[in-house]
Amino acid sequence: WSSRAPIKLVEKVLAASKKHQGEEVVVFSKVLASDINLGYQDIGNIQVLSVNGSRVLNLAHLAHLLRNCDEKFVKLQLEWSKVIYINHEKATQLLPDILEQNSIPAAHSKGLLEKYVPVKSVAAESMSLDGNESDTNSAVNDAVPAAEAVVPVDSKL
Repeated sequence: WSSRAPIKLVEKVLAASKKHQGEEVVVFSKVLASDINLGYQDIGNIQVLSVNGSRVLNLAHLAHLLRNCDEKFVKLQLEWSKVIYINHEKATQLLPDILEQNSIPAAHSKGLLEKYVPVKSVAAESMSLDGNESDTNSAVNDAVPAAEAVVPVDSKL
């Protein structure tokens, strides 16, 4: 596994430590082809760092951020300084078609959204969006418990 997996993921498994309770690495394994994400189909096996500037702490948190997005576009910051912009309203409308085209029975695993539990504030070391530790401290307003589910990349896109 360690010789075939993305190097940044192997590095996290071997050397990284959690900064927050419930923190986990969230990875796009494959972007499902659709007109809404044209040009992004080759992106895969890459960590999702933030959604519209909010650091992603785990899978349930990612699902919550996408479900509750009120911006016209979703900005997904990925490792390797990659950024994806998706029209949120259009993506939400196309979701049933994307799921059907890819024989995916549901947008997310049952119970995933119920795993999200907001916490008012947790003091912790911040992490820059490239995944490297930073010297500053910050308040994390959406600390969440670990998620145990698999979600298609386009679950909300």
